[in-house]
Amino acid sequence: MNVVDYLCCLQDTVFTLPSIRSTLHSLILDVRKTVRAGGPAFNGDVVELDGVTRWRLLDFQRGSRPLVVVFGSCT
Repeated sequence: MNVVDYLCCLQDTVFTLPSIRSTLHSLILDVRKTVRAGGPAFNGDVVELDGVTRWRLLDFQRGSRPLVVVFGSCT
């Protein structure tokens, strides 16, 4: 089997160059995460619909109760 046949054969597998790049990109993003299990919570900005009023995410936490944030939609 020559190189051209080998490269054409790879197109029919999950080990394509875009697939490998995507996997490596995901791994790099995972390594660069600043939030870790058991560590401090992320306290990012929350912007109201007016686009002006800003809150911090942890401003919505009450006492020692855990704050649960659900990202989703109803369609």
